[in-house]
Amino acid sequence: MVVNALADAWDGERLTVDFRGVEAVTPSFVDEVLTSIEKVIETKHHPDASVVFLNPPTRLSEKFAAVGRAHKLTVAETEDGAWVLSTQHD
Repeated sequence: MVVNALADAWDGERLTVDFRGVEAVTPSFVDEVLTSIEKVIETKHHPDASVVFLNPPTRLSEKFAAVGRAHKLTVAETEDGAWVLSTQHD
């Protein structure tokens, strides 16, 4: 199961997902990935959780940022094109 694999790969603070070799992603795919990651965040109970998407096949757009916000994540693009997703604090 994807959630178990993500939980095993996470140190409790940061999870890195490498999209090398992936040719395209859609907002609905990112939504599904973030749903799985959200379950891991809940399991880990870490208030400052972050996720890094390495080698995303596209630049960060407002559509992808909106998907992140729907999961209460702030999404930013680094200089090298990676996406950093961090939990939002109220």
